[in-house]
Amino acid sequence: MEHLVQTNHDIILALDANEPYNPDIPVQSHPLMYSPGVPTLDKHHDGKLSTLVASCGLTDPLARQHPERPFPASHFRGCNRIDYIFVTPNLGQAVVRSGCLPMYSLLQGDHLPYFIDLDAAAIFAHHSHEIHRPIGRAL
Repeated sequence: MEHLVQTNHDIILALDANEPYNPDIPVQSHPLMYSPGVPTLDKHHDGKLSTLVASCGLTDPLARQHPERPFPASHFRGCNRIDYIFVTPNLGQAVVRSGCLPMYSLLQGDHLPYFIDLDAAAIFAHHSHEIHRPIGRAL
């Protein structure tokens, strides 16, 4: 993923990390050397979510837009936030809104549903098409 970021790809990484992450604690970034077809290993990469976020330069729009701490638990049996949506810096500038919905509001899962709304004009350099109500659509 770090190689994709370095080659100007924009990434949205949404995951159940099963690991708490504190966006307020800086982590040292250690760039990796990428070789296609060869596993990328480095003693500085400890497998932690914070290392991945730092190495790829990802941002946490929910943490940026919602400064209240501590975050609510994102799993109904837990006491920490373990679910995240991370974005590359270019996409981070296009996040208009972010948040979480109440448990069981969309799905019957055991995690809070998180969302981000992106400004299509900022990302794609043009406005997106209006989505018409179903009654106004023609086949």
